[in-house]
Amino acid sequence: MGSELISAGLPLGENGAGWNLTRPADVLAVHHAYVAAGAEVVLTNTFQANPHTIPDSAELVRIGAAAVALGRQAKARFVLGDIGPIENAGDLRPTINALAGTDGIMLETFSSSDVVALVESIRRWPEMRELPILLSLTYRRAVNGIESSSGHTPEWFAERARNAGVDALGVNCGREISIGDCAEILRRYRTVTNLPLFARPNAGTPTRNGEHWVYPRSPQDFAAGVKELLSAGAAMIGGCCGTTPEHVAAMRVALNREKEPGA
Repeated sequence: MGSELISAGLPLGENGAGWNLTRPADVLAVHHAYVAAGAEVVLTNTFQANPHTIPDSAELVRIGAAAVALGRQAKARFVLGDIGPIENAGDLRPTINALAGTDGIMLETFSSSDVVALVESIRRWPEMRELPILLSLTYRRAVNGIESSSGHTPEWFAERARNAGVDALGVNCGREISIGDCAEILRRYRTVTNLPLFARPNAGTPTRNGEHWVYPRSPQDFAAGVKELLSAGAAMIGGCCGTTPEHVAAMRVALNREKEPGA
């Protein structure tokens, strides 16, 4: 969503969640483009919608409600409430309440071990006892291999996810993390958990060209990675930063091919 809104004119550094109110047609156009490309799930345009970036609680509620409505208008099969990394569970409550009416909550791009306690906290809220929580973690390559920013391995998170209240565990984005790396992370998750798994690679680490970001990973690269992600255990695949509708369309074709008899 972020890179698509930037392509539509969102200035670099501006919180795109405000467009749910000021330029809803542009947000809806992004959703429609992905659904037309074959996406069955859309995320609300709320990655940066939280009390730290939007301190006016009434405005936060309006932005969240508009985001959910726009997601529903796109006619996707599922709409997930998107929440980016935040440390304090209490800070999440206004955001989650603003996302009432979604099919689940996606906590994405978290990279600290603190997220386990965060999920445990919000799972105790009455409004969150039944709503699915999808946790998507971001990793980096370090001296000791793939790890989170807090130095924890994929296995560490997978061992704790279910007891914390996570319903599906995934990986997204990550600087210099390839589609193959995402598949490796899923395989490592699977050694210690039977939770549903998902992967949303980015379109590569971007370089800046003036007011635009250029992403090196092509739609063909994404299509080529579908089989490995499925073999690694992915129940859902998608894309993160820089992933255009063309990337999703290529994945959709590859996914349909893999589902054909004899594939």
